[in-house]
Amino acid sequence: MKDLIAVDSVVVVAEDNDDLRDSIIDALSSHFGKVIGAPNGKKVIEIMKSTTVNVVVTDYMMPEMNGLELISYINKNHPMIPVLMLTANGMAPEVNEALRNGVFDILDKPIRNDLLRNRIQNSLLMPELLKVIWAAMSLERGTPKLEEFLRQPFRKQLEVIHAYSAYLRTRALSKRGESA
Repeated sequence: MKDLIAVDSVVVVAEDNDDLRDSIIDALSSHFGKVIGAPNGKKVIEIMKSTTVNVVVTDYMMPEMNGLELISYINKNHPMIPVLMLTANGMAPEVNEALRNGVFDILDKPIRNDLLRNRIQNSLLMPELLKVIWAAMSLERGTPKLEEFLRQPFRKQLEVIHAYSAYLRTRALSKRGESA
């Protein structure tokens, strides 16, 4: 399933180090429909205006617009597009801020290409999964608009989904008890 979604996907890689960006693009190109490089967040936004983007991989430290600013922009304007952040220091305060701003995942440099590919594939599944779960929840509970839910950080979305799945399990168990 992951590979079927990945085949037509557009991945944008924002990294100001040309060699690293080219290396990541080379590693991803045979696994995704199109991989586009950008030297900073402003260029990613420019790309998003003319191309349907499915996932963004961004470095934290970049000139003109850093990764946190880009994550915030995407979360606000394109909440269905998952963003993965690359950082040289996974313990830095920006990691917590990225999590609060809705980043899907954070990966430490140096990057393992197989891990990055896997995380991108997982991130491509998340928007579709969220739509399905939200639709099911909406039928039963009369929930707020999907867009409002999607603007929340992924961790918050997962908490809601986890709570809902626990509710469904409890309901299924009680119905089994009723029919016995």
